[in-house]
Amino acid sequence: MSLVQRLRRRLAGSSVERGLRALGLGRALLFLHERRVLPRGRQRVSAFGFQLEFLTRTKSELTRVEMAGRDERELVERFLACLRRQDVIYDVGANIGVLSVLAALQLDRLGGGQVLAIEANPVIAETLGRNLALNDAASVSSRVIAAALADAPGEGLLLTVADGAEGKDRLTEQDSVRGESIRVPIRRGDDLARETHASPDVMKVDVEGAELRVMRGFAEQLALGRLREVFIEVHPALMAVHGDTEPDLLAWMAFHGYRSRWRWPRGDEVHHQFTRVA
Repeated sequence: MSLVQRLRRRLAGSSVERGLRALGLGRALLFLHERRVLPRGRQRVSAFGFQLEFLTRTKSELTRVEMAGRDERELVERFLACLRRQDVIYDVGANIGVLSVLAALQLDRLGGGQVLAIEANPVIAETLGRNLALNDAASVSSRVIAAALADAPGEGLLLTVADGAEGKDRLTEQDSVRGESIRVPIRRGDDLARETHASPDVMKVDVEGAELRVMRGFAEQLALGRLREVFIEVHPALMAVHGDTEPDLLAWMAFHGYRSRWRWPRGDEVHHQFTRVA
C-alpha cells in the first residue's frame, strides 16, 4: 500500500481531512491517490480478517473499496456473525460486491454455501461478477442476478446516479427526473427463489426506497420460516415516493413473524436487523 494510500485511509472522515479540504488540499491528496491506484484496475484491502481484491475503475468504486472495514462496521460484523455453514445468502442491491465478497469468504471459512448477489444496474452487475470471481471462495457457489426486485415482475425504470457505484440508483416512476434512467428487468424474490432452487437463510436489502416493495415480493419465503435474519437499509424519504413508510415495513415484517432487534439511524437512513421470532 502506497504512502499516499495509507495517509488517505487514515485521514478519511477525520477533522484533519475536513481541515485539508477547507484549505483546498483535500482534493490534491485525492487526486494523487487516484492517479496512483486507479490505473492499476485492482485494489487490495484487508477487512474483517480477510484479504479482499476488487476492480476499481472509477472514483466511486475506489472509495467504496477503501471504506471496507470502516464504513458501517457494526452492521457488517452483525451480518457476518449470522452466517452458518451451507447458508444461502441474498445480497439485494449488491453494488460492486463488497458485502457479497465478504459473505462468500465467510461461508468458505465455515465450510461452504451460496451467495446470490442481486444488482439492477447492468454495468455495476458486470463488475460485481468480476469481483466475486477475483476472490477465492472455493466451497461457495456465487451467482449474479442482473435485475431489480419488487412485488410484481416486469420491467421498470432505474434512475442511475453518477457512475452507479455510489449506491444511489433507484427505481423510479418517471422518465424525466434528474439523472439518467435505464430500463431494467424486475423480478419477485419468491420467483427467484423457486427458479434458483435456493431459498435465502440470511438477506441484506439496500434498494434506495423500494424496501417494502422488495419484501412484499418475498411473502412466500417469509412465510416458510427458513429466512432467519434480514438486514434492511431503510430510506424513509425515498420510501415516501412509493407511498410507503418505515412503520409500514415494520408492520409487514411483524405480520410474518419478524421483529427488529437492532435499529441504527445513520443520517437519512435507518438500518434494521430483523430476526424471525415466530
